[in-house]
Amino acid sequence: MFTYLLLDITWICTAKLQSSHHYVSKKISCFLSIFLTYLMGTNFFWMFVEGLYLFILVVKTFTVDNIKIHAYLAVGWVIPAIIALTWAAVKYYFNNTIHDIYEPEGCPWQRRDYYDYIFICPVILVLLVNIIFLSKIMWVLITKLRATNTIESEQYRKAAKALLVLIPLLGVTYILVIATPSHRTGEVVFTFLQASLLSIQGFIVAVLYCFLNGEVMMSFFLTQLVKMLLF
Repeated sequence: MFTYLLLDITWICTAKLQSSHHYVSKKISCFLSIFLTYLMGTNFFWMFVEGLYLFILVVKTFTVDNIKIHAYLAVGWVIPAIIALTWAAVKYYFNNTIHDIYEPEGCPWQRRDYYDYIFICPVILVLLVNIIFLSKIMWVLITKLRATNTIESEQYRKAAKALLVLIPLLGVTYILVIATPSHRTGEVVFTFLQASLLSIQGFIVAVLYCFLNGEVMMSFFLTQLVKMLLF
C-alpha cells in the first residue's frame, strides 16, 4: 500500500512539473522520472512478494518460516532500485548528452526506446511468475473445496471469489496492457483501458484487503464499541 501511495504522489508531481513551461520544473520532472520508474518497479516486486508469500503459505506450508522479513524487504525495495539505476545509467550513457537532459523533449528517461526493456523484462518475468503462483494456489484451493462436503455450485462460487480477489493483488491485470498497439485509434482505446485498469488497481486492493477484511472490520467495530462504553 505504501508503494501505491508513493507512486501516485510521484506520478502526479511528475505530470504537473512536466506540463509546466518553467525551465526548472522541466528539469526536475526529467530527473524525477528515475524515481517514478523505481516506484513502479517496487509495485511489481511487492506483488511478487505477495505471490511468493501466499504460494509458500498455501502450497509449501511447512517452509513458510524459512524466508525472513529482511529477504522480502530486499526483494521489494532493493532489487527494483538496482534495475532502475541500471536502466537510468544505460539510457543516459547510450541515448543522450548532458545537454539533452536539460531539454524537455530530450530527457532520456522520458523517451521510449529499446533500452526500456532493461526495466520491462524483469517486470514481465515477475508477472509471469505470479501467474504460476496464482495457478498453483487456485489448484490447491479447488482441491480442498472438492474434499469438503459442500455443494458443487458453492465450491465454484468460492473458487471464483478467490480468483477475483487474487488477480488484482498479484498484478495479473497488467498482462492485458503490456503491448501498446501502433494504430492511432487502437492506441487511444488502449490508453483509456490502461488508465482504467491501472488506476483502480490500488483501490481494488485497498477495498478487498483492508476495508472489507473481516479482522479489520471487527477491530473497527470493537474500537467503536469501547469508545461508546467509555464515553
